[in-house]
Amino acid sequence: MPFREKPKMMILKGLIQILIAYLLWNKGDMYGYEIKKNLDSLLQKEVKRNIVYITLKKMEGNGLISSYDNQGTKYYQLTKDGQEFLNFHVPILKDYVGILSKIVNTYQTKHINETK
Repeated sequence: MPFREKPKMMILKGLIQILIAYLLWNKGDMYGYEIKKNLDSLLQKEVKRNIVYITLKKMEGNGLISSYDNQGTKYYQLTKDGQEFLNFHVPILKDYVGILSKIVNTYQTKHINETK
């Protein structure tokens, strides 16, 4: 494939901030490894640790999450801006679900017909 990145990673990088915001909103404050394990479970695949921590740092820098120390463990929490970020992106994802479903269904139908 002529991609510099694996296609799955290209898609995941665009969604990971939304997924982390969702996890913190849905499950509450978590430490980094806990976020990583929840992402693995949600996506049903292992997400590289460095991607998670780079994204957490970026999100914290952008004010979407904040962190605090609890007995030597760094916990992350969703900020008000992070909640607004999630509120903005969930309706967009909802719109894209229908579009992506149409693309996948059309591709599968045509692909099956081409292989007959």
